[in-house]
Amino acid sequence: MDRLFYLSYCVSLFGVLFLAYLSPSLSPPKSSVSEVDVFSVGKAVYVEGVVEDIHVFKGGSVSFVLADGNSSVNVFLPPQVGVPIVSLLEDGVSVELVGVVKQYRGSVELLVGGLEDFTIK
Repeated sequence: MDRLFYLSYCVSLFGVLFLAYLSPSLSPPKSSVSEVDVFSVGKAVYVEGVVEDIHVFKGGSVSFVLADGNSSVNVFLPPQVGVPIVSLLEDGVSVELVGVVKQYRGSVELLVGGLEDFTIK
């Protein structure tokens, strides 16, 4: 009985450590922009769409609207993401991104945390 307990403990521990190791590299499943809503606040989402209405702030952060034909959502890029890519962004460019859904001033927006979470198609 002790051997069985020890074996199950080792297998469980290995599984937990393996999942912890893999978790940063796993991205959420692709969602449509219309699925990003107040019920998604705090969750990471993977969406694609077209950039519209770009605004660049003095500190280097960038905001824009991401539209997919049916819906749209505001996206915020902090300076560490916005500064390196702002010259590549223009209205009509298609992008894919992973962002955390936040609520800002009563509206839902996506916060992109790093360059690895943003792709211009």
